Amino acid sequence: MHIEPTVDRFRVFHQMHCSQGFYSFIQRASAKKILLSPPKSFHDWKLKFFFIKSGVISMKMVSRGKEEVATEMIQTPYSEAWYQDIKDVTLIALPEKTMVRAAISLCWRMNREDKPVYMEGHSIVSLYVVSFKRECGRMAIVPKRDDEELWYLQIVKNFILSRDEDLDAQPPTGAGKYLFLFHVAVLFFCVLGNIAVSFLSR
Repeated sequence: MHIEPTVDRFRVFHQMHCSQGFYSFIQRASAKKILLSPPKSFHDWKLKFFFIKSGVISMKMVSRGKEEVATEMIQTPYSEAWYQDIKDVTLIALPEKTMVRAAISLCWRMNREDKPVYMEGHSIVSLYVVSFKRECGRMAIVPKRDDEELWYLQIVKNFILSRDEDLDAQPPTGAGKYLFLFHVAVLFFCVLGNIAVSFLSR
């Protein structure tokens, strides 16, 4: 694809929005619609994240999301060649191998000597054409070249991963004690409630 993606060009089509403490991007009414049917939800998104209990964090966490996001007045570049060349695409569900190839998924073994590619017939083509659902296209796995870096090492640079020394470090002394006491209190009142219900039902 000959059009270089930049932040400024992205902002031509989308505006940051905040609602109920969640940040997202909404389409600008004046710009052409690149994605004809935006997704309403992403299933199994929790599998891509992990959660940390607030009790193990020694500092006070400040909630964000109450500030307003000012509306940006950006003129739509109708006369520019790159804008005229933009084509809309239909929303499709992409397989995990496509995400790995696009370097937005790390679901790939570290020592694999092959890599995912997108092919049409017997030729490897640019990944962006997967959006057009051409019948002759398919994801495939091919061996990497001898002088080529492992695919995992190529894409891992796009992710922020915990270091081994960070994972080995213990939480600060006393962190999480109030959360533990809260859980004990809840358990105590649950047991007490069950005893009361059993006694009153006799």
